[in-house]
Amino acid sequence: ALLDTCADRAPSLCSVTAMLPLARLAAWTSEWWVRPVQAWAGDDLGCAMEKLEEVTLRGLVSHLLEKWEVPEVLHGAISYTDGLPTSEAAHRISKAFITVHA
Repeated sequence: ALLDTCADRAPSLCSVTAMLPLARLAAWTSEWWVRPVQAWAGDDLGCAMEKLEEVTLRGLVSHLLEKWEVPEVLHGAISYTDGLPTSEAAHRISKAFITVHA
């Protein structure tokens, strides 16, 4: 459902750089979603094109996980990496911050 919704409503997230964050959302957080993915609006076409993927991903994470305002320092947790390939430690750090985020 998540990838289908992104393909329909947020073509900006159909990119190589968005795959890891989307996989993490689907695998780690789907049981915590506070709103259905089908209720999400999709791409924020009011933002600059060079920021569209980042803004759209932030909107998706906010829609799915946030009951309350989340400190800005946690906004990038879903996308955290430490290089290519991403280490197991980076996945653990990301998961820990996402758990706090949700």
